[in-house]
Amino acid sequence: MGTELTSFDNDHINTHHVKQEIPIWLLAFTILLPTSFTMLATSATNVAIPYIAGFFGSTVDEANWVITTYMIANAILIPLTGWLENYMGRAMFLKVFISIFTVGSLICAFAPSLNVLVFGRIIQGIGGGPMMPISQAILIASFPFNKRGQAMALFAFAVMVFSILGPTFGGIIVDNFSWQWIYLVNIPVGIFSVILVHCNILENHNRQKPSKIDFVGLTALIIWLMSMEIVLDKGQQYGWFDTTWICVMTLFRHFLWCFLLFGSLSINFLL
Repeated sequence: MGTELTSFDNDHINTHHVKQEIPIWLLAFTILLPTSFTMLATSATNVAIPYIAGFFGSTVDEANWVITTYMIANAILIPLTGWLENYMGRAMFLKVFISIFTVGSLICAFAPSLNVLVFGRIIQGIGGGPMMPISQAILIASFPFNKRGQAMALFAFAVMVFSILGPTFGGIIVDNFSWQWIYLVNIPVGIFSVILVHCNILENHNRQKPSKIDFVGLTALIIWLMSMEIVLDKGQQYGWFDTTWICVMTLFRHFLWCFLLFGSLSINFLL
């Protein structure tokens, strides 16, 4: 009986050891594939804005909210990446947010109105926001110390290439098919990415238990990011400080910036 238990334990240890021996290139591919496609979806959408406006019978300025809302949702989720990873675990975190991005792509592809498309882009932004910081963290942790420079070069290369290819890809799609295909191509990639993460990314069981989140600081950060993004994106359209609501949002943003600056001196501020 004792021999059987020892054999089972050895097999379990060996299986765990084999699972850890994942080729570094496969791990990098697993991480960079969804990250690259979030960048591709961002830059490809910029080209499709006139087509989206024409499809829904709206103005280009109204259709630009498709970009603005995505950037706002994207920016809000980035500061929460570390806390959410510690709370959920690395593999679960990736699977959840890749799935959210995929669901957002599905909503965008079949959106019956511009409002639904904007909602889908918010979902996409929530799913795509944490992908860049978490992919950098996993690459640095997974590569040997003497090859971390290569890891960051590989990350920068993937992000740069897909950002540059985005407008070209979007132009080919809208000229030969329809703008919906910009989002449809993300669906099989998202499903495949979830499978890759499940097979190749190990949970970090030694992660630190996250502290309680500071909801006051988080709310201030969200409002600050929203007001900053809206002012910078819509300022030129509405004549910058010739418009009252832009002046109000700018003053409000500076007030929140001061609050965040002095609040960051607190030990438990924000996270």
